[in-house]
Amino acid sequence: MTSADATSSETAITDFQNFNGYGDRGEAVMKYFKSSFWKLDDRMKSEQSKDDSVTLWGYASYMEACGEWFALRPDDETVREEYVKVLENVEHYRTQWRTDGLQVYQCVPVSSKAECFYDDDVWVVLEFIHAYTLLGDQKWLDNAKGTIEFCYSGWDDKQGGGVYWKEDDIGTDKACKNTCINAPLALASAELYKLTQEQKYLDWAVKLYDWTKKTLMDPQSKVMWDHIMVDSGSINKNRFTYNTGNMIASAAMLYDITGKADYLTDAKTMAEAAYNFFGGEITRDDPAQSYYATGENNPWFQSSLLKGYIKLYASDPSEPKYVKSFLTALAHACSVNKDFRGFLDSEWKKRTEVGVITNPDLLNQSGNARVLLMLQNWKNAHGDGTAQ
Repeated sequence: MTSADATSSETAITDFQNFNGYGDRGEAVMKYFKSSFWKLDDRMKSEQSKDDSVTLWGYASYMEACGEWFALRPDDETVREEYVKVLENVEHYRTQWRTDGLQVYQCVPVSSKAECFYDDDVWVVLEFIHAYTLLGDQKWLDNAKGTIEFCYSGWDDKQGGGVYWKEDDIGTDKACKNTCINAPLALASAELYKLTQEQKYLDWAVKLYDWTKKTLMDPQSKVMWDHIMVDSGSINKNRFTYNTGNMIASAAMLYDITGKADYLTDAKTMAEAAYNFFGGEITRDDPAQSYYATGENNPWFQSSLLKGYIKLYASDPSEPKYVKSFLTALAHACSVNKDFRGFLDSEWKKRTEVGVITNPDLLNQSGNARVLLMLQNWKNAHGDGTAQ
């Protein structure tokens, strides 16, 4: 699927084909957060106003970006210290009012009762798992195993199964079951099985994956719908990159674990569907400056799609075009859409306003940094992505 040439208003890309500064750009964003924008200790006081706090969703996105930063700089003690500090400070979000013994993180860091979203907690679980693989400290694996039990507690048999989007003890908000919890929970379960060989995690991974595919995959486009309403069975057919990305990653992991070809077929089918549904190729007179343009303006969502593509490449390196589509999309974005601080807008295709990006938010800028750092880590491991 090829679109018309890029508009003349876009800045020419210099040496596009050899753009290699993904990690440098990602580090610039991370360092800006650390030194100026991200006032970690000030924003994490447990008694602060709910209206002034960083949400767990945004905080988890920063945890993820720090993990990729440390993966790129494992010998940098300053980066290690920042990563460990961020991991430890998620405890500000841990609930203090529960009586069920579950390890749960709520949406804002206050000591009083606040909402608990299963999908917020699964992002924390995934980064605890990542931290264990990077740092080797048993406590991060134990934390992942503790918090995933809360996520599992959101499963019931209504609509054939599935985990709810959020917990609500009076029942008014337990209304829907979403891809954004069930797909990454399948992935986290598969990753825990691979680390522990505990059968229950594989059982959960298969159950979650099967339900999500059966219930929330669009049979025509092969990308994922958003959620199903539990009472009516009606489906919200919005489609977002992170939902399909986490399903690709889950399928690739299940293929690695079980060797069942159907999972690899699923992953490849969804990857091609996402490639075509969420973006398109922009051609130029100079083929070396052609690039792939993504179609969703949420860098954090996009980071999960890239994670899915990277997991698929690890399972089948014969087709690197999916990861490489992000290489060109971000090379283009870094060429035409950055401000003087190194921030990229959430819109990667072109800059819509002249000047700085006003009020950059933690979620999207952590997503930008995470993507850039993931790409550099992938390039360091695989070079140009030529099939092995």
